[in-house]
Amino acid sequence: MTKYILLFSVFIFLSYSCSETNEVYIGKGNKVYGGTLTFTSTEKVERFFPLSSYSLHEQRVLSNIYEPLFKVDQKNNLIPHLAKGSSISKDRKTIDIFIRKGVDFHDNECFSGGSSEMSVEDVLFSLAFACSGHPLNQLGHILTGKIEGSLEFSRKTIKKIGNERPKGLSKLNDSTIRIRLNQPYNNFIQLLSHPSIVVLSKSAFEYYGVKISENPIGTGPFVFENYSKEKILLNRNPSYWKFDRYGNQLPFLQKIEVLQPISSDKEYQLFATNKTDLILDLNVEKLENTFGTLVDAQKGKNVLHRVIFQRGNKVNFIGFDCATLPFQDQRVRKAFFLAVDRERLFIDVLKGDGNIKAKGFIPETNYYQGKTLKKVDFNPVQAKRYLMEAGYNAAKPFPELMFYYSAIEGSLNDNYLKEVCKQISTNLSVSIVPKRVDYNERKLAIQSGKAKIFKAAWMADYPDPEAYLGVFYSGNKGKNNAVWNLNNFKNKDFDYWYERALLEKNQVEKHKFQLACDQLLVDEAAVIPLYNEDLFMVLNVRVRDFKLNPNGLLDLTSTYLKEVKVN
Repeated sequence: MTKYILLFSVFIFLSYSCSETNEVYIGKGNKVYGGTLTFTSTEKVERFFPLSSYSLHEQRVLSNIYEPLFKVDQKNNLIPHLAKGSSISKDRKTIDIFIRKGVDFHDNECFSGGSSEMSVEDVLFSLAFACSGHPLNQLGHILTGKIEGSLEFSRKTIKKIGNERPKGLSKLNDSTIRIRLNQPYNNFIQLLSHPSIVVLSKSAFEYYGVKISENPIGTGPFVFENYSKEKILLNRNPSYWKFDRYGNQLPFLQKIEVLQPISSDKEYQLFATNKTDLILDLNVEKLENTFGTLVDAQKGKNVLHRVIFQRGNKVNFIGFDCATLPFQDQRVRKAFFLAVDRERLFIDVLKGDGNIKAKGFIPETNYYQGKTLKKVDFNPVQAKRYLMEAGYNAAKPFPELMFYYSAIEGSLNDNYLKEVCKQISTNLSVSIVPKRVDYNERKLAIQSGKAKIFKAAWMADYPDPEAYLGVFYSGNKGKNNAVWNLNNFKNKDFDYWYERALLEKNQVEKHKFQLACDQLLVDEAAVIPLYNEDLFMVLNVRVRDFKLNPNGLLDLTSTYLKEVKVN
């Protein structure tokens, strides 16, 4: 559960000056309409189409423009959103989704002369697009193959999408769609809460075509205004469908401004001078020094702020290219796995920040417990034996490898990963050279096969262990899949247990199958799990009713700005 910690400067009489004064009026419950919320992104956001966007930085922007049928609340509970609810047949292969009425897409010229109200046709088009082979659909693995006729549909729609759709998608009436599945998947509704499986406007796509990625039009609380290399600007959606418990129409904020790409050091400077309202993904080692010294506090220079802490479900790990040498050989992967001393790294480098991965790959949550998994070992002696068994010795030395990773130079993460390389090099007597690159360079190196070993991270997009295990399922490798199974891992036993878990109705049995998958990832050394990363965010105290999704997304629907004065 998210915890809020209000931090006040000590020994001060602090006066707070506001940086935004365009408040419109006070709503019921003393909620304030107006103002601009400003935050920064350390990574550049350039893609504005949900099915092409898969980084957390992109999703944090797009989740305020587009909306899914279902959402996940702050306690990982699945709740209806653009859908009012659902009904599942006894054989669990037919799902009826009841669509909310009175929801409009953002005002746009593409609706000139027609209605902008969301319809069941829009919902069906959106699900069909998510199953298509269209180049804009880079997350096709999520639904394709699950909905009846979706594989055939994907093959037919590589170049364009017409009025056709998979035969498993149909309209029952003006407020209900029916989805027929190939198998009784037990997590299908959860998939409909994925931040990229949103409701698109069919009219908007017909009007803009592939340029829809430059003209994002959703049903969300904020409307895309413009984009530049330095800034993204969103405006309040005056026709948004949601109201708060007082009867106020949401949202309250007039604008959202995202500055990009901003270095970590500049991010702190902007916040400390009241030019931004949030610091996302705060580096804990800088927490004590972020907001000035004691002298600054005594002079009233510090910004009143609060820190949001949330137990992390983001897994940081070392990935391999399991399809080619040297990591095609399981013995080599095991050697590297046993050569990393996670505990020492956790204590000496991370200083206890986060949660060490002592067991398995999947983080423990309210929907997954891995207590029965075997503890991860550190055994450099056995690690060397594995490398020798794989045929590497003085006569046949292990090839020098570049270790690809993205981190801010000099940061905790940068130091940590350099130390990981040092440990592996020392414990195995091999040469692993750290290569710090930006996010896109690392991604391209992995996709091209250039990166044989790399640092990666994964955070679930929906509340099911399958969101972690699917990263290693061989069936998720292929076209229209930009992010899953970058390791090229393929194991028939893993695939078998993974598929069993998807179809198992009994939750206890399903959990057993998922535990078997999790244990197999460690036994096969498919990756080297390192640690789970906690989420730290800093808010200016004028930011009220801020909500953080368990997966790190920002829900700004009910957020408002209210100035605080301390004399």
